[in-house]
Amino acid sequence: MTRFSDHVLAGEPVTADEWRENLLEFHRKYPAATSNAFGGLFDANGRTSYEILADSALRGGRQPARILDVGCGDGTLLAILRRRVPSAELYGIDLCEEDVIAARARLSVGTDCLVVADAARMPFPDASFDLVVSHLALMLIPDVAPVIAEIRRVIAPGGRLVFVTDDPAAVSGDLLEAFRTVYKTLVADHPHLGRVIMADSRVYDSAATDTLLASLGFPAFPEHAGHEIASSVDAEALYQFVGATYFVGMLEDELLERVRSGMSMLCQDGPLRIALPIRLTTVDC
Repeated sequence: MTRFSDHVLAGEPVTADEWRENLLEFHRKYPAATSNAFGGLFDANGRTSYEILADSALRGGRQPARILDVGCGDGTLLAILRRRVPSAELYGIDLCEEDVIAARARLSVGTDCLVVADAARMPFPDASFDLVVSHLALMLIPDVAPVIAEIRRVIAPGGRLVFVTDDPAAVSGDLLEAFRTVYKTLVADHPHLGRVIMADSRVYDSAATDTLLASLGFPAFPEHAGHEIASSVDAEALYQFVGATYFVGMLEDELLERVRSGMSMLCQDGPLRIALPIRLTTVDC
């Protein structure tokens, strides 16, 4: 386990550095975890969250010349955008070297295009990109303002920013029950269980997002759209999805097996439907 996991189980304070360390260790342990978990969830039109984002990014017939993915992971989103805009130059930034190496291999691009770096200090010139996208990454940053400020710096006049976050307050049904089961499993031996994610709450609130973007120089009010992505899952698939969360995935093997048993109990009468609410934000500059 990481220091973050230890402190959460004990109900002790955690730091932003410990959260960051946990994110990096998670992605080293589980390569392509995000694309594996979310690649099998679809909206009513059969789109993944990556495809929902891409549709909004290119809406209105846009053909961006230079695209940046903030928190690019293994390059899944950039690969989708390349298929739709073959002429675009693709760039990405991520903290996890292993994921960036995978993205370079997937996209056949070099180290100057896909970089391992902190998105709060991007190694790109001002006004470099016609399109900046981010899939389930901004919600992982304890203070997102420096990253949004950097996005504003590197996005060109007339460019577009599109990002997706999840919407934890709207989780319900079988997925909510699965997370409740995880909580009950852990709290039995760890009664002081603490907060399991260090997100900037502003990315979960439309009005707060609007205020933040405006304060950092984005000229237009964003457009927010809610979507639901879902799938029918058996016990193992449910365990894999829950285990793809940054806290659960870093628990010790004995605790993970107890979580697996809990998911099996939930699915004893057959597959469950898990539905995840997500929020899409689009803003033109």
